[in-house]
Amino acid sequence: MLQIQFLGTPVISSADSTIVEFTQAPVVLRLFAFLVMHRQQPQQRSLVAGTFWPDVAEERARRNLNNVFWRLRTLLPNADHFFVCDKQTIQFTLPANVWLYVVAFDQATQTRARLSANRPQTGQVTPACLAEFEQALALYRGDFLTGIDDEWCLMHRTQWRERYINTLEKFVEYCQTCGELARALPEAQQLVALEPDRESVHQHLIELYMGLEQPVAARTQFEQYEQRWRTELCLPLSAAMLQLASRFGFRTGPAAAIHRVMALGTTQPTSLQAHPEYLRRQLEICCKNDELYDLMADRQSQGENLLVAQALVDQLNAPTAQIDILARRAWLATRQGAYTESLALAQIGLQLCDTTKENASRAWLHRLLGIATEEMGNFKASLHHYTKALAFDEAHHVAAFMPANLNNVAAAQLTLAHYCPAIQSLERAHALLVANAIPRVEVMVLGNWGYGWLKLGQLEQAGDYLPRALTLAQRIGDRGAEWWLAALVAKLYHAHGETARALLFALQHYASARPIGDAWVLTYLAETIALLYADGQDGEASLVWAQRMQEQAAHGQQWRYQVRSLLRLAQAQQLLGRYAEAFCAIEQAVKQYCSKKQQLEEEPELFFTYAQSARGVGKQALAAQAQQQMQIVWQSQLAGITVPALCESFLHVQRFAFDLPKVGSPNR
Repeated sequence: MLQIQFLGTPVISSADSTIVEFTQAPVVLRLFAFLVMHRQQPQQRSLVAGTFWPDVAEERARRNLNNVFWRLRTLLPNADHFFVCDKQTIQFTLPANVWLYVVAFDQATQTRARLSANRPQTGQVTPACLAEFEQALALYRGDFLTGIDDEWCLMHRTQWRERYINTLEKFVEYCQTCGELARALPEAQQLVALEPDRESVHQHLIELYMGLEQPVAARTQFEQYEQRWRTELCLPLSAAMLQLASRFGFRTGPAAAIHRVMALGTTQPTSLQAHPEYLRRQLEICCKNDELYDLMADRQSQGENLLVAQALVDQLNAPTAQIDILARRAWLATRQGAYTESLALAQIGLQLCDTTKENASRAWLHRLLGIATEEMGNFKASLHHYTKALAFDEAHHVAAFMPANLNNVAAAQLTLAHYCPAIQSLERAHALLVANAIPRVEVMVLGNWGYGWLKLGQLEQAGDYLPRALTLAQRIGDRGAEWWLAALVAKLYHAHGETARALLFALQHYASARPIGDAWVLTYLAETIALLYADGQDGEASLVWAQRMQEQAAHGQQWRYQVRSLLRLAQAQQLLGRYAEAFCAIEQAVKQYCSKKQQLEEEPELFFTYAQSARGVGKQALAAQAQQQMQIVWQSQLAGITVPALCESFLHVQRFAFDLPKVGSPNR
């Protein structure tokens, strides 16, 4: 039995004996940890080498990888049972005789997390339930990969630590519910040590001390909490803590006088509560809480807190503060997928900006409008708002948001087939990132840049950026970006004529994305696979994946991918000679597309497929009209490319995709 402990100081043991050589070879341990934590799909050797040796030439990095991997295999007993390798990839497998503490902890805590988020009733808590909690908590022996600070593992470290703390707090709550106070006390003390800025853990510990008849310890804990809040954090006590102090007879400092009114539970506002300084201070607390809730992804608490903040700014009659809270509420709505609500809130905020001449929040509000309109499928509007946000930040010299703004603009431009302007936007974004790189933004910039070159037929440039973006996404643990980029890298392989490799790569990443990926990621990967099967003339497989794409697109509720799923269905049906079914699907796609009155990058392919299907069912006039529309849009896209070399490569891509006649680029 091989045991792998990554929670705390890494320990690898076999037959109850620690393999000490791992601690003596840090780079071997780091590589092993990386492969274990990315075991869901084979890892490209070139990408792994670039992750561990980014500053050396690729050939040297590959040699380093081979040497370290050889050393790793010599340390593991029966290493062939754990790895699947070829010249291009490495993958760690997880056979039954491997005990991986991270997996055990994940499964145990997810089971506990399925319980109600509310405090349970006494009858719901059994001794077995508490024992399961303790077994889950015992698996966590410290922060993930303590002593290893590689960039890719930091997100995992935060994720597992937050999972442990939440499970620990839930265990304390359950112990309190069923009267097991002494059992909960050590865990509550540990919680306060781990999370001194989380108010609820102080409440638990104070209540436990009082329940165990230790009033001196309870009072001392309250005083320590109050001292930290007032002196270190410069925050007043919350209403909940003041109520707790009142319940147990603790005396609070003089600065709490204003807030004691709320703790007493009055229903009518007093003159003190209506005082502007009081309201401003309460609003400041709400804004700080909003940032904390956003970091913790606690959307319910964040929403409740913002409603309180909205009530405060209504009383203050302060337009600037009102705009700020509207923007925060719009951001929350965006995070919850409520794009219509986000749109309405951001529009109200912009109207207030117009009446008050307040400019500080304009860029933020336009970014929110850009996100909302993009998610709702209005790409013209999203480009407008992203461009506005960029202009405001440029005018006010807000350099921090410039790369993200430029990337947003470029993403909208790519959707609208404005390829050359998109490349220019991304060049500017990348130049700004050199001085102040933000990994997540850099991933998106490199990915979109590579995609732009791929659409223009410049495969060498696309190959410069897409693998780099994929490596960086894997390094920082951004799975959503990783799966999106995997689809683009598969398309790059396909463009080089490596269709089998592209298909295997896309299938592997779809398998890893399916359990936890969102609808958009699964839609995009399924579409890529459907296209690759279609190119290989496998109509049945292409149809299966087009249907999967359609299911995911319906779940994601974005019209653009619903249209594209119908397009892929039609193409698969054509391959199978089912022209009536193909025509039905593509006609529905064209009608839905035309109703939106936008000219997106997929329009030429849409009308080309429409023309083919119409011919297949004998509708020659309709086929001619569709072919003409395809040519018009295609020429329109070509007209936006002003560099002759790019025109030539773009024409090659179009001929490859649509089997067009060989025509020269138009005179310029």
